[in-house]
Amino acid sequence: MGSDAGELAGAGKAGVAVQSSLAAVKDDFDVLIDFTRPEGTLNHLAFCREHGKGMVIGTTGFDDAGKQAIRDAAQDIAIVFAANFSVGVNVLLKLLEKAAKVMGDYTDIEIIEAHHRHKVDAPSGTALAMGEAIAGALNKDLKDCAVYSREGYTGERVRAPSASRPFARAISSGSIRQCLLTSVSVLKSPIKRPAA
Repeated sequence: MGSDAGELAGAGKAGVAVQSSLAAVKDDFDVLIDFTRPEGTLNHLAFCREHGKGMVIGTTGFDDAGKQAIRDAAQDIAIVFAANFSVGVNVLLKLLEKAAKVMGDYTDIEIIEAHHRHKVDAPSGTALAMGEAIAGALNKDLKDCAVYSREGYTGERVRAPSASRPFARAISSGSIRQCLLTSVSVLKSPIKRPAA
């Protein structure tokens, strides 16, 4: 503790000392930037709410109760909460809304993502935000219309030949009329579309 945060990050001296307690620095900040884990974020949220500090939350993986706690706290403090702060991803979310409205209910949209085996939330917050953008544009609730094949499956994958079949089947299925792919490696695979 006490080391310079910038030096620890390899970015040079930032003049910000690493602390183990928010209480020790509560008078030194106005807004807490939190990209941690849901449990930590909710603890930080309670602290910030109690002390009137704003928050920028980029943590994902919240359950419904956690999301509600954030909405409740936003009645008392300023909060910016997003699954992904990338400009490109946020432009993509708007484009997905427009595409979903154009394609309507008569098409299937699939979100396929790939991550390293240590990814702690599956599906990712970005994939869920994409699904919510699409569902919202179609006046649907994502919980009512989403179909998951590997929800919550984290850690090393089984190395059996059949382990990748659900993923491969989704990619090569002849019944896919429209498909949204989110992995560059998947985009390199040709997709055969059925004749109109």
